[in-house]
Amino acid sequence: MPVHHKDYLIFWLIPVIFLTIFYLRSFFLILFISLIIGLAIQSWALLLKKKLKVPFHLGVIFLYALFVFLLLLFLYLALPIFLHQLQALLDKLPSLYEEILGNKEVNLPKFLSPFLEKAPGLITFGSDFVFKVFGGFFSTLLIAVISFYIAINREFLPSITKILVKDQDKSERLELFWDRVRERFASWLGGEIVLMSAVGTVTFLAMIFLGIPYPFVIGVAAGILEAIPILGPFISGALALVITLTSEPGKAIWVILSFVLIQQLENTLLVPLVMKRAISLPPIITLLGVILGGKLAGVFGVLAVVPAIAFAIEIYRTLKPRKEIPQI
Repeated sequence: MPVHHKDYLIFWLIPVIFLTIFYLRSFFLILFISLIIGLAIQSWALLLKKKLKVPFHLGVIFLYALFVFLLLLFLYLALPIFLHQLQALLDKLPSLYEEILGNKEVNLPKFLSPFLEKAPGLITFGSDFVFKVFGGFFSTLLIAVISFYIAINREFLPSITKILVKDQDKSERLELFWDRVRERFASWLGGEIVLMSAVGTVTFLAMIFLGIPYPFVIGVAAGILEAIPILGPFISGALALVITLTSEPGKAIWVILSFVLIQQLENTLLVPLVMKRAISLPPIITLLGVILGGKLAGVFGVLAVVPAIAFAIEIYRTLKPRKEIPQI
């Protein structure tokens, strides 16, 4: 095919590819999240093999079994406490709602008034949101199965390389690309797990120390929302502030200071330590990515936006190896 005809074909294929991805975004998102988890597990299993001489397949099975065990342990030990405190909070919301609207002496910031007026609508939205998040059992199961297949199959990436390219030089470049992507995903996922656990635990202890009601709910929320770049800490902080203002208004400033201190300690000590080999993007790019990811694919889109941007940059770096591309 003449070069100019090939260029025209590529030109028209690009929008077709993007439109296909857009309309099938839920499917591709499941595949991408499975790829992140699968490659991360594969990378950790290879590390176990290198450091501790654990057979690769046994390492993959061990890591998945460890994850399932920790999840079940959390559900057994922590979920009852979380549900008890959450139920107590939900039971108290109607009385708090009536008390705050009817009591002129309650000194709440003005910005809370619109929130309280829309509380019934927000509660309805929250119920629908929770249903959508936890209702995707099939998608979660599908991600678990696909990611396990990717992790256990060491020939998964080499087979893709063989399908995509035949040239030896390009094949080597593509293999190096997959190695970098696997390392990035493993470092990012491992770092996120550490940060979520640390922030959730410290927030829980801080709320207990300050005597704020429902500390376990606030701690779990802070840990989970830590996975949302930039916006997550603000949302968990707002939740803690609302609970504080409706129960212990005099401690509101201490709650704000504790969240600021936790974020400063995280950004100063934890992030450089656990994310030094992972993915670091400029805040404005991360924020725009979070907004776009949430608009296109909801919660999972927000969670996957950072590795997706890093994946795109690695593709560009591989295609244009001679260009000066900022390291991430």
